[in-house]
Amino acid sequence: MVERFRGPSLSLRNDKGPVWDGRCSAFRSYWYDMYVFLKCCNDGKLVKTVDGEDREDRLAADESVRNAYARRNLLVWRYMIRSIDKQCRTSKAVRLMIIDDFQEDHDGYELIQYLTAYANEQSDTDVWTSCGHASRRCPSRPPSRQHGGA
Repeated sequence: MVERFRGPSLSLRNDKGPVWDGRCSAFRSYWYDMYVFLKCCNDGKLVKTVDGEDREDRLAADESVRNAYARRNLLVWRYMIRSIDKQCRTSKAVRLMIIDDFQEDHDGYELIQYLTAYANEQSDTDVWTSCGHASRRCPSRPPSRQHGGA
């Protein structure tokens, strides 16, 4: 079978990416697949956002640069949140934690950092601090893991 590529991008039309069940022990394998998936998405334009290399763009003087970053970052959020399974109990608990802790802040890069810290089984305070939340949101309230699960 001959593969046909149109331009520099890989076709991901029917590929929804990997799904994570919310278990800490499965995160490393999930992230290995998800990172490659994100590198292929949007013609590879999400790589710097996923890696955090373009974080300064969110504060850029040029509005078009800020808007482009906000769109890429929101796309990363969307891909990440959709990859968390909605069926199993552990992943439902992780989703509830995300909803409680992020509320209306849909920062894809911070979500990646948050999930990585969570999967490494760091303390709630460490997870909260690793995402930069200590200075931005509810400094006296670290995330709670009373939702069950992992």
